[in-house]
Amino acid sequence: MSLLEVRGLTVSYGGVSANIGVDLDVHPGRVTGLIGPNGAGKTTFVDAVTGFVRPTAGRVQFAGADITSARPAARARAGLARTFQSAELFEDLTVRDNLLVAAQRPRWYSLLSDLVVPSRRRDEGEADAEWALDVLGLGDVAELAPAALSHGQRKLVGVARALAMRPSVVLLDEPAAGLDSAESRRLGRQIRSLLDHGVAVLLIDHDMELVMEVCDELYVLDFGAVIAQGPPAAVRTAPAVIAAYLGSTPAPAEVGDE
Repeated sequence: MSLLEVRGLTVSYGGVSANIGVDLDVHPGRVTGLIGPNGAGKTTFVDAVTGFVRPTAGRVQFAGADITSARPAARARAGLARTFQSAELFEDLTVRDNLLVAAQRPRWYSLLSDLVVPSRRRDEGEADAEWALDVLGLGDVAELAPAALSHGQRKLVGVARALAMRPSVVLLDEPAAGLDSAESRRLGRQIRSLLDHGVAVLLIDHDMELVMEVCDELYVLDFGAVIAQGPPAAVRTAPAVIAAYLGSTPAPAEVGDE
């Protein structure tokens, strides 16, 4: 059974369709990949699934509930978290405090509670923040400001901040952008480790080596529509995928030599 089930998702801006009837499933215990050329509609898809863009048509179901019309915060509280291509960290907070901001879950009575017991909400989020730091091996930099981190560490903090919400599914939007090959390999191992903690993953990235190594299943978007789906080895040699990335279909010998 799918944790995240998307059916017929269409997003249009005027006469332009960024997504066209997209079907996609994310299953428990699996890393699902979403790839495609620049402008294929990947980030628009993530925005629509997480509530930042309203779909023109289609349905999004999460953990058995229809969330198509739910606000982003409601989807996050239900267990659907995401990262952004830009880390968007709070530069005046430590790494730990960046995670605490995400881990705390305001309720209608939070203002009154903060007045009576100011430290209560911080205490509520500390365990989740510490768990996220531990999962991604960021304990050594927890007290540093983001400005003191490498680019790779900043990307990991963005992932950790999403994990601090204790999601059952996390959508990673270009987490390897700007990383060198060593950092990308380390990220891949950490993404796979999320499955051991009960977190399923939808990975969107341009790093084909990372995606092919980490994902159990791939979906390929081109011009907003799914053109291929299946195990990485099968998707990699699909003629439609080769044409989308290279602009033409090479001869079989050329494909096999890659």
